[in-house]
Amino acid sequence: MKILFVCTGNTCRSSMAEALMKRLAAQSSESIEVRSAGIAAVEGEPASGHARTVMKELGLNLDDHRASGITREAVEWADLILTMTTGQRDAVVRRFPDAAPKTHVLKEYASTDVGGSDIQDPFLQPVEVYRKVAGEISEALSKVVEKIKGFGKG
Repeated sequence: MKILFVCTGNTCRSSMAEALMKRLAAQSSESIEVRSAGIAAVEGEPASGHARTVMKELGLNLDDHRASGITREAVEWADLILTMTTGQRDAVVRRFPDAAPKTHVLKEYASTDVGGSDIQDPFLQPVEVYRKVAGEISEALSKVVEKIKGFGKG
C-alpha cells in the first residue's frame, strides 16, 4: 500500500502525517510506503518549527523534511491519497480527475469525523495547536492502518 498525504504547504499537517504513518507502518505487519506533498507547496521548504518540535516530543524527526508540490508522478504512485481537508481533496480531484476514486479526506476515510472532517491548519498557530493536530492525525492514522490491513494480499 502506497499512501500520499496532502495538505496545503507540506510543512505542517502532511509532513507530520507522513512521519507518524512511517512509524505506524514500521510497527505493523503491513507493507506501507508513505510520501507527502502540498497543493501550494514551496519546493524545498523545511517543516515548520512547531511541527518539528511536536514530532521530536513524539520521538520522530522532521529536520530533513523538505516540502514538495503534488505531481502527476506522486498521484500515479499512490494507491491511496489522503488530504487534511475537503477543499484539498477537491483540489486534488480537480487537478487529477482520474485520482478521484482513491482520494479521500483523512478523517472521513478513517471514519473519525469528531469535530468535523477537516484537520485544522496549524500554520502560524501556537505549538499547542500543533499538538492537537498531531493527536487528531495520529488517531485517524491508527484507524487507517486497521482499515487497510490485508490490502493487496490474496
